[in-house]
Amino acid sequence: MAEDYGLARFKWDRSAPWAVRSAIADGMERGAEYLKKAMKRLLNVPYPPASKPGQSPRRRTGNLYRSINVWINRKTLEVQVGPNEDAEYGIYLEYGAPKANLKPRPFMFKALKLEQKRIANTVNRATAIAFNKLARQRK
Repeated sequence: MAEDYGLARFKWDRSAPWAVRSAIADGMERGAEYLKKAMKRLLNVPYPPASKPGQSPRRRTGNLYRSINVWINRKTLEVQVGPNEDAEYGIYLEYGAPKANLKPRPFMFKALKLEQKRIANTVNRATAIAFNKLARQRK
């Protein structure tokens, strides 16, 4: 009876990998948007007072906040979320700069930790929906 459900009845053809891959890319894109919003939430605390080491950077000019973007390559299923070239100093805030006596003020990995489960669930759900849709079409 277990063969009546799930992948046992799923017949793979050439369109299946592209449909599933597209669904994964959609899920990753939604997950990246969640991450972008989380980063912006962490960066949206007003400036005075200055952030302490270990805290997320405070918002002074808003340049770092505005520079957070999402880049996705749907072919290779790669996603990047973070500041663009206009705010390259974001990497120094994230990891610190010992030569400049700047301690880390992480916001990217903090946001990733906050959204990790939500992103994984989003990608998993999108993949499951794609597999189920293909399975229904093949019956």
